[in-house]
Amino acid sequence: MRLLLFFLFLFIIILESTLFPVPLTLLCVITVSILWEEEAEIWAFAAGLILDLFIPRLLGIDSIFFLTVVFLSRRYHNKIHSEQFIFYTIFFLLILAVYSLIFYKNLSPVQLVVFIALSAGLLFFTKQFFPAKSPKKRLSI
Repeated sequence: MRLLLFFLFLFIIILESTLFPVPLTLLCVITVSILWEEEAEIWAFAAGLILDLFIPRLLGIDSIFFLTVVFLSRRYHNKIHSEQFIFYTIFFLLILAVYSLIFYKNLSPVQLVVFIALSAGLLFFTKQFFPAKSPKKRLSI
């Protein structure tokens, strides 16, 4: 499973660095941080370094951003009820918009709609096929 996830990350990083200037890697890092909390830092750091190797940026800048997102995701995950998709979709949208503005320096309304559709679809898919391991009591808004 981990090897398949590694190749999926590598494919998405290559896709993002060559064809689409859309933060697909960040979307996958957030999803991994929601699904596998104990391994999220390793995946975020590795994905950031590999992405920095493919895109000519300062080495480690994406890793720092991804690790910050994993930290925020974990704090956010501890505060709300995990079955509420709308809060995660808003979280995804805000993080992806900030990343696009900082690293790609553009953000259009069409891109926001694509972000919402991708994040909602990905959250629905992951919640259906990867249920929570140990449900904890969380505050529900």
